[in-house]
Formats: sequence, C-alpha cells, structure tokens
Amino acid sequence: MKFLTIIAAATARSFDVYLKALSKDEDPAAAPPNLLRIGQLAKMTGETNATIRFWTKEGLLQVADTTGSGYQLYTPAMIGRAGEIRQLQRARFTLAEIASKLS
Repeated sequence: MKFLTIIAAATARSFDVYLKALSKDEDPAAAPPNLLRIGQLAKMTGETNATIRFWTKEGLLQVADTTGSGYQLYTPAMIGRAGEIRQLQRARFTLAEIASKLS
C-alpha cells in the first residue's frame, strides 16, 4: 500500500510539472530571488547535490520553501551552515553531534 502511495504522489507531481509547462504561467524550476535551488547551494558550497540532499534529510540543513514542482529551496544562510557542517566533519564529529551543535 505504501508503494502505491509513493507512485501516486510521484505521478501527481509529474503531471503538475507538465501542466505548468504547458500553461507557461510559471517556470517549474524558478526560485524566488532570495532563495537558492539545491544545485545553486551545492555549487556555492563546493558540495554535491547528493551531499546537500543527505544533510537536508538528516536535519542539518533546513528547506525554506518548496516550489509547486517539488524543488527544495534554501536561504543563503545555508551556505554558511554547509561550511560549518564540513568543518565539524573534519573535526571528526558524528552527524548526531553536528546536529546537536548546530541547534
């Protein structure tokens, strides 16, 4: 049952992307000017998209908003946060310790 729920949600998101593209009302990847898409954040921090996704999943980075197409958006403050995470990792802190220090 959970699998069907996941498939249904993914299908609905896909249809939304196509419908918005057809209507030309909104660029599905557009971010408000003060927010960064995951690729922009990764590029600005020198990290990979996968690393940014992982840190977000672990609660180390916070998503500020999500576009109608499902793109996660971050505030510029997350650039500094990513640097802090990397420094703490170099100092051999665990993810749990890093999360505690950042909160």
